[in-house]
Amino acid sequence: RDALEASGLISADDQVHEWIDFLLSDSDSYAVVGALRVLRGQCSSWRDASGFLARVTTEIGRRWRNGEFPIHQEHQATEKLTRAIAQCSDSIPLSPSAPVCVLAVPEREEHSLGLALLEPCLRELGWRTRWLGRKTPASEVVAVVEKGGVHAVALSASANCRDADYLNGVAQAVGQAC
Repeated sequence: RDALEASGLISADDQVHEWIDFLLSDSDSYAVVGALRVLRGQCSSWRDASGFLARVTTEIGRRWRNGEFPIHQEHQATEKLTRAIAQCSDSIPLSPSAPVCVLAVPEREEHSLGLALLEPCLRELGWRTRWLGRKTPASEVVAVVEKGGVHAVALSASANCRDADYLNGVAQAVGQAC
């Protein structure tokens, strides 16, 4: 990929557009998982692969906001990607004694794709993940942390969640529990 980009035969933007077209196609979950594994093989880590996929999801959001395609297509593409990433993440073997990172999306947020992109990165580094899900009240995250056995917490909010005071309050409450 780097050689093709350097030669000018293909650009990173072309790859982003190809991925969006692929996610909007009738490709099944096996094809998407296969494409993710190829992407990971081309990159040095899941971190690099996730960085590229973040560009894909940002472009999907931009197209939806600009009315270039309807919400059902945005949902189709991001859900297909999320489910395939989860399959790839689950296939990364881990030690039962590996440290645990709790993954949660604050109560006023719907989108979990940011955490989905983080999960294979953590697992590749030897971390187990424990999903608390979408729209998780800060009090629930705090309760899980206080129960013990948690080594880190990852919270994610999309650009659509614009209540900075609310997000700061969540971060402070969870941070204090940590």
